[in-house]
Amino acid sequence: TEHLVLTSRRGPDAPGAEELRAELAEMGARVTVAAVDATDPDAVRALVREFGDQFDIGFVAIVQRRDQR
Repeated sequence: TEHLVLTSRRGPDAPGAEELRAELAEMGARVTVAAVDATDPDAVRALVREFGDQFDIGFVAIVQRRDQR
């Protein structure tokens, strides 16, 4: 994978985001961490507009995980 776009509502301010970005970068991926609310259709459309043209196949998946802490 050349470029991963990781999203969460807090983006780079999310706990563990920088550590995950660094770990993936060490494996050779270019990583962008963005603050996007995946439940907001306008925010997701803006994300696709911003990054969509960088991918030959478009987005593979949008996965939302909510910690149950």
